Amino acid sequence: MRRVTALVALLLSGLGLAGAQGRFDLESCRAKARERHPLSRQYALIDAGEAIDRAMARRGFLPRLSLSGKASGQSDVTSLPISMPGLSSMSKDHYLALAEFDQTIWDGGAIATRVLGIDAASRVDRRQLDVDLYTLDARVDQLFFGLLSAREQLKQDELLIGELESNRRRVEACLANGVASPSDLDALRVELLKARQRSVELEIAEKTSREALALLLGEAIPRDSVFDMPDPATLEPLEVVNRRPELGLLDAQVAQCDAQEDAVRVSKFPKLGAFLQVGYGRPGLNMLDDDLAPYWVGGVRLSWSANGLLDRNDELGKIDDKRRSIEARRDAFVLDSDIRVAGLRNDIAKLRELLAFDREIIELRAGMTRSTEGRYENGSATADDLLNAIDAEDLSRRATSLHELQLVQAIYALKFALNE
Repeated sequence: MRRVTALVALLLSGLGLAGAQGRFDLESCRAKARERHPLSRQYALIDAGEAIDRAMARRGFLPRLSLSGKASGQSDVTSLPISMPGLSSMSKDHYLALAEFDQTIWDGGAIATRVLGIDAASRVDRRQLDVDLYTLDARVDQLFFGLLSAREQLKQDELLIGELESNRRRVEACLANGVASPSDLDALRVELLKARQRSVELEIAEKTSREALALLLGEAIPRDSVFDMPDPATLEPLEVVNRRPELGLLDAQVAQCDAQEDAVRVSKFPKLGAFLQVGYGRPGLNMLDDDLAPYWVGGVRLSWSANGLLDRNDELGKIDDKRRSIEARRDAFVLDSDIRVAGLRNDIAKLRELLAFDREIIELRAGMTRSTEGRYENGSATADDLLNAIDAEDLSRRATSLHELQLVQAIYALKFALNE
């Protein structure tokens, strides 16, 4: 007997574990959807691209080697009006092979600024990806609450169908006793059919939301899976601090403007470098020697273009205009968010007050329904009176269920508006 009891306990614990694995809450659904979404893979691609760009930029400090060659012929060459012993006439065909080494000594900070620009651009890409993925939370919320709404309404339909079935039996008994008429029974059957019809629609809506959510999560969601309704008492934010990713994106874009300004400024500085040319050709450096000969030339090179100064102010002005445009969009976003947050906080307060009334209304409606059922049995109420009482109680229960769901949705909408 003890072995049987232990085996039953083991099976029950296994069933409990399976049930726990079939539970879903909103936060875990959000996390799974983000993890599985194809856009999440772009973070690694952005990191890889940034590493490559940074490495390429830093190679500007390495010496550069360039190779070139030339073979040419010409119609005439330089000649002297006198003849000198050992000096032959120059050939009209020339050949040259040249290797040149360049080493940057000072670039005015161009390479370092380029690296900072790469960092700023990558940061913008990441923040944009944050914004794109953040919209996925809203999609998950919509499916999650749509599924909860359908299931809650199905529960109400079950209660309504149970109430109608109970009253159908009551009417049948009254009909057998000659107190009710067949039309009373038909009216109840119509209401039962309408309730079952509505349940079919809700089951399809629940299945649609569940399957769409399953695609986002990348896993199957059985029909008997449990979806936990968040507790409103633990959800409302304690402080109003806007942490939306759009603000991070706009801040990153402003920082990118700063990096672009630095790049414009350093691009106008002179550049200092060393060079070495190693060549082999005919003629070499000695133009009077017509034989193939090696040679080299080395030194330092300073370059600076004054023409760039003419465009400097215009380029900086364009960047400043872009920055002010971004700041204006940031202010507009903050204003819209503040308006949205204020409205949601008022909605939450309103729904909390409505729920306090809803609970009292349900108690009164339930009492009125019981009273109408008793009066119907006594013949002092009609079938319409009974159906009206049942419908009124059902509507009050549905209103309460709707307000509870709306309260949770409003709180999550507020959390979404603040990114809490």
